[in-house]
Amino acid sequence: MGLLSRFFAPKDPLEHLRRLAREERWADLLRQGEEPVEGLAPDARAEWLSLLTEAGDRLAELNLAEGEACLQIDDRERALEHFQLAAEQGRSPALCETAQKRLTDLSAPTVVNPHAKANASSCCASGCASTASSSAEEADMPDPETRLELVLSNYPADLAERYWHTGADFRQAFLAAHEGRDVEALAGFDALPGSERDDLFHFERGALRARMGDVAAGRQDLEQAVVMNPAHALAFETLVRLDFLENRPKEAEARLNRMLSANLVPAFCHGCLARLRAAEGNLPAALAHGEEALQEGPAELEVLLLVARLYEQNGRFAEAEELLKRLPSSGCGGAPHVLLAEFWLRHGQSLKKALESFRAEASRDPANPRWPLRMAQACAALGRLGEGRPWLERLPTVDELASDLREEARETLMRYGK
Repeated sequence: MGLLSRFFAPKDPLEHLRRLAREERWADLLRQGEEPVEGLAPDARAEWLSLLTEAGDRLAELNLAEGEACLQIDDRERALEHFQLAAEQGRSPALCETAQKRLTDLSAPTVVNPHAKANASSCCASGCASTASSSAEEADMPDPETRLELVLSNYPADLAERYWHTGADFRQAFLAAHEGRDVEALAGFDALPGSERDDLFHFERGALRARMGDVAAGRQDLEQAVVMNPAHALAFETLVRLDFLENRPKEAEARLNRMLSANLVPAFCHGCLARLRAAEGNLPAALAHGEEALQEGPAELEVLLLVARLYEQNGRFAEAEELLKRLPSSGCGGAPHVLLAEFWLRHGQSLKKALESFRAEASRDPANPRWPLRMAQACAALGRLGEGRPWLERLPTVDELASDLREEARETLMRYGK
C-alpha cells in the first residue's frame, strides 16, 4: 500500500466495506476488498468473505440481467460482454454456472473464474491449487454455526429458522453444497435416512443436482419439495428458473399462475410473465406484468430493464429515466450507471454526467471500443469536438467494430468531418 493510501485508509477496513455494501457500491467493494485484511479474527474474516461474495454476485446478477435485456433487442455482441463479465465476477457456484451456460448458448469461449476455483471441492478430479494454501484457508474458516448463519442470512426468515432444527449430517451436507464442495454435499445428502428427507432435503438436493448437471433428477427432488410443502417459494422459483433455462415456457407459465394463486412471491411471478410475454412479442402484456412486478416489491434487474426499455419505446421517457436511476453507479467514483448514461446520450440530456460514466467504463474496460465511441458521441453532442477527436482516433476501423456499433461509428465520423 502506498504512502497516501496508508494516510487515508479507513481506520476500520471491515466497517468501510460494510458501508460500501450498505450504499450498494458493489464495484468499489469488490475492488477495495480483494486484498485480504491482515489480522482478522475468524468470524470477521468470514464476514469479509461474505461481503466480497455478495459484491461479486450482485455485479454478476446485474450483468446477467443486462445480457438478457440485450438479447431481447438482438444485441448479441453486447450480451456476450455482459455474460463474460458475469462469469468473471460471480462467486456462488449457481451464478457462475448460469453465466457459463449463457456463454455456451451463444457459442462463446468459457471463462475460468478464479473465485469459483478457490471454492472448488478438495476432492475435485483435476486437483487443487495448493495443499498448503488450502489448509491455511481451512484453519482460518469460522466454526460451522457461523458459516450456517451466513448462508441462511440469504434465506426467508421463516424458512431459515427451520434449518437450525435439522440434524448435524444434513447441516454438514448443506454447508458443503453452499461452499462449492458439490460431490461431498451430494454424498452427504444421499446418505441421510428417510426420516430426514423432508421438503428442505428435497429442495437442497434438487438444487444441487440441477447445478451439477443432472437436471432431471434435480427436477424430481424439487417437485417433491413443493408436493410436501406447497408454500415452498424457493423450490417453486428454482423450478421456474429451470423451465426458463430449458426453454419450457408453457410449464413455466402454468407454474407461475399456480404460484400467483397462492400469493407466492408475486413480484418474481409477474417479472417472469413479463419476460414470457416479451419473448412472444406481446409487448403491452409484457409491460403490464413488468409494472405489476415493480409495484409488488423489488423486481429482478432484467425486469426493471425490460420495463425501462418499453417505457422508452412508448415515449414515456421520464418514467424510463426514473427506473434507470435505480441502477448502481459505474466504476470507482460513483459515476451514473452506463445504461442510464446511454439513455441520456440518446435523448441529449445530462451529457456531462453521461461522459463521466463512459470515462469510468473506459477505465474499467479499456479494450472495448464502445466506450471511446460513446465519449466521442457525448463530446460531439456537447460541442466539444476537440476533446472528442482523440477518443475517435482510438477506434478500430468501422468494419472491425461489432455490427451494432458500425452505423453509429459512421454517423459519428461524419459529425467530426472524417
